Order: sequence, then C-alpha cells, then structure tokens
Amino acid sequence: MYIPANIYNTYEINIYDQDQLIACSYFDIGFKSAEGIAAYYHPAYKPHSLGRYLIYLQIEICKKNDFQYYYPGYFVPGFSHLDYKLDIGSHCLEYFLIDDALWYPIECYEDVGIPIEYQDYFIDNLD
Repeated sequence: MYIPANIYNTYEINIYDQDQLIACSYFDIGFKSAEGIAAYYHPAYKPHSLGRYLIYLQIEICKKNDFQYYYPGYFVPGFSHLDYKLDIGSHCLEYFLIDDALWYPIECYEDVGIPIEYQDYFIDNLD
C-alpha cells in the first residue's frame, strides 16, 4: 500500500470562549514563509473580526520565526467575504493580472467584476 508523504507543514490555531471553540485557522509553514489556508468562526462572533485576528496571530508566528513572507490567502473578485484580507498590510499586497501575466500593487486593482468563466479559461490554459 502506497502512503504519500505529507509535503505540507500545516499548523492550526484555535480560539476559545471559555470551553467553546469559536474560531480556528489553518496555515502552512515553509522555510521562510507562511500561507493562510482556511479560517472558520462561530457566526455569533462575527462582530469580533476573528478572521482578521487569526491572520494577526499567524503574522506574529512568522515574525517570531524570522520569516520573510506571509501570504494571507486568496481574495476573489465578487466574493466580498474575503475582502477583509485587503486591509491587512495593503501597502505590500499585490494581485496577478491574467491578461498581461504581471503582478501589480493592490491599490491599483479595479473591481470590474471579472467573470469566473473568464478566469477559469485562462487558469486552465496557463503554460
């Protein structure tokens, strides 16, 4: 039986209110960088911005380990529930424009609503 090696170094952060789990996140750690993978929180705690707080905790871990980079995960045009990431370190965030295959500062981004079919076509045809 083949058992593949785990190529990811995934960590979990949990936040509790008393004995109740109210939020958690998963992030991968590399040699000098980390990437946020997913975060979840109890809906009753939405006003507390726990997704943002979890990102700050991940950044704190990166700083303590002298990492060079932290990637907060995707933001997707048209999915506003991921936009909270755009307020964290926006001076150093970039986005990739498929049309010309270049990275640009996030402050240059114009939300023109790129259709998902357009994105899927180009992603499927990347060389």
